[in-house]
Amino acid sequence: MLGVFHELLPPSGAEFAAFVNFGTTTLSSNNSEYIIHLAVARDNFLRLYEIRRDSSTAENLVNGSKQDEKPLKDATPRLFLLRQHSVHAIITGLAAVQTLASEVDQRDRLLVSFKDAKVR
Repeated sequence: MLGVFHELLPPSGAEFAAFVNFGTTTLSSNNSEYIIHLAVARDNFLRLYEIRRDSSTAENLVNGSKQDEKPLKDATPRLFLLRQHSVHAIITGLAAVQTLASEVDQRDRLLVSFKDAKVR
């Protein structure tokens, strides 16, 4: 028997989250500083964000006038959505792991665990 699953609304909020170092930034911008990546999961959705300090949107009011550019160290961190994946199982955990290859390229790997995962 074939079961049909149709999702009306995607899940909102976060059930699992992990900070992961995937390496350098993937977004091209000369006025922002890359901090780290954030993986967020809920039910069957996996979202990957990049956390950056973005000075282009930061502005100060000094004596009633706008200051054009704020120093990068004073800019607030912002989330930028990189990817969103819908998987075919319920996610039950996230973890950032380091393998032997992580020593070479200085990047983490994302371990995703699923409900009812089968190993043969």
